[in-house]
Amino acid sequence: MQSMLSIFGVVVYAATFLLLAAVNFVNGGKIDNKKVPMQWNFKGDPTWYADKQIGLWFPVLIFLLVGGSLLYKARSSAPHFWPDYGVLLFLCVFVVGVHYWHISKVIAWSQKQL
Repeated sequence: MQSMLSIFGVVVYAATFLLLAAVNFVNGGKIDNKKVPMQWNFKGDPTWYADKQIGLWFPVLIFLLVGGSLLYKARSSAPHFWPDYGVLLFLCVFVVGVHYWHISKVIAWSQKQL
C-alpha cells in the first residue's frame, strides 16, 4: 500500500506537469499579443500584464515548486500518510483548472484586442 501511494503521487505530479505544458503549447499560439493580462478587476478589465511567455510558464513553475515540496513531504513521511497525497491530488486538479480557465480568458481577451 505504501509503495502504491508513492507511485500514485509521482504519476499525478508528472501528469499534471505534462497537462499544464500541453495547455500552454496548444493554446499559446492562439494568443496574438506580446503581453497577457494576469489579473482582472471586478469590472472585467485587466489590472496588470506580463510578457506572454512569463504569463504562460510562471504558473507552471509555481506548480513545480509547490507540488514538488508537497510530493517530497508525502514521500518522506514514514509511514506514508494518505491525506498528504489527497492534498497533492487536490492541488493538481485545482492548478490545472485555474490555469486552463486563465488561458481561456486570455485567449478571449486577445481576440477582442484585434
